[in-house]
Amino acid sequence: MKIIKRVCALALALMMLCSAGALAAEERWDSRAEVSPSLTRSGSTLTCELHVVAMSPSDKISANISLAKQRANGGWEVLDYWTGEEATGKLYFEETYTSSEVTGGTYRLSYTVTVTSSKGSDVIEGEKESSL
Repeated sequence: MKIIKRVCALALALMMLCSAGALAAEERWDSRAEVSPSLTRSGSTLTCELHVVAMSPSDKISANISLAKQRANGGWEVLDYWTGEEATGKLYFEETYTSSEVTGGTYRLSYTVTVTSSKGSDVIEGEKESSL
């Protein structure tokens, strides 16, 4: 009976050590990239911009971006999205969305940026809301 308890205690300690090592391996690298979203309106056209500057000119940058409008019920309707935008060192994204439905209201530019280097990957998520 004592042997079984010792084996169980040893197995439990070993599992805790292994899980602590796995947690340490999953620590996030902070790329310290600068991310600047912008959303402007001119008439029935929205201009969506996202500028990303990595700390190293060799860092790979990828981004997924979406544009949404807030509806009267408080929910959001996605108007457009762009995926797979890629660059190295600096990413300058600019697209327009034109529609007769672009009127006054609140719009949201959401983004997920991944910066990758030899040190690891950093995922930066954010959004810019504008009443236009």
